[in-house]
Amino acid sequence: MTIRDVILAAGALAGMAFAQDRAPLEFEAASVKPSEGSQSVAGVSKTGQRTTSSYWGCSGGPGTTDPVRYTCTSTSLRPLINRAWSLKGYQLTGPATLDSPTYDIEAKVPAGATEDQFKQMLQKLLIDRFHMVMHHETREMPAYVLSIGKGGHKLQVPPPGDTESPREALDTDANGDGKAKMSAEEAARMNELRARGAEVRAAAGRAARTTPLPPAHIAYRITNGMAKLAGRRASMADLTNALSGTFGCPVLDHTSLGGEWNFMVGFAADSLDGGPASGAMASMRQRMASARGTADGSAGVSTEEPSTPTGGQSIFTAFEKQLGLKLEAAKAPGEVLVVDRLDKTPVAN
Repeated sequence: MTIRDVILAAGALAGMAFAQDRAPLEFEAASVKPSEGSQSVAGVSKTGQRTTSSYWGCSGGPGTTDPVRYTCTSTSLRPLINRAWSLKGYQLTGPATLDSPTYDIEAKVPAGATEDQFKQMLQKLLIDRFHMVMHHETREMPAYVLSIGKGGHKLQVPPPGDTESPREALDTDANGDGKAKMSAEEAARMNELRARGAEVRAAAGRAARTTPLPPAHIAYRITNGMAKLAGRRASMADLTNALSGTFGCPVLDHTSLGGEWNFMVGFAADSLDGGPASGAMASMRQRMASARGTADGSAGVSTEEPSTPTGGQSIFTAFEKQLGLKLEAAKAPGEVLVVDRLDKTPVAN
């Protein structure tokens, strides 16, 4: 074999390796059709009552117990686009068809696909099946600035060996004021609802995650009209990211605080109504309520109770009084994905 033959053979092998490593950009097969409604799952509660719970959402794909199948039930296009392009909620804008109607999707994912490769496949599916046309642009948008109040902040330094999660903090301090604790019966009920949610997902054939999510440093809950936000070993980046989701717009950190902090704040959930995210939050609350089921109140998607106005502090007053932090409205440039057009009816399978 000549030197030239050796070089050509090496080049061919390199090309084969590149072809094997190159990400497939589309699903091996996919079915997309208008949804016929949430998936109902029958069961029996611990008291012997017959229950019916509803499941909606997506599961499967890379990082789950079913990596080669991606399944969505009664899902709108908005969360699919957000995942496909790695967007925060406020970074997507477009026609009303982003939120309604909903669709059922079954897609076969190539074995060994990564999360990034999966997102490329989901992008192609959305563009091909819905003839989606979009563009990126920078817009000035509503924002909030987080800063330290005049009297200084009231955040706590985590004690040595602190391992309490923010969810555990919410369970043991229901009002976020250190006074009214969740009773043992209430904590047991909350754990029962969570277990029921896991059972509903399993009964609906939903895949569970195999790769652990990063540890959560912020937890948020709405119960009887009161919103509670807990932080455990949380940075200011953790807090502003959580608030960005709550407000539906960027939240800028002007505190200059480094390190990790513990805190708890409670405020009236309806104090968010009328803000940038009020429409999205109202839609989410309505959907969570409609999916709760008929007997034990669990939906397999939420463990929260219906919200009613309480007359408590607004989020702005609560942050300043309870945490010594100020939230002030502002404007800031932000990157957005604009959906110019998409078909309501997907291309036939």
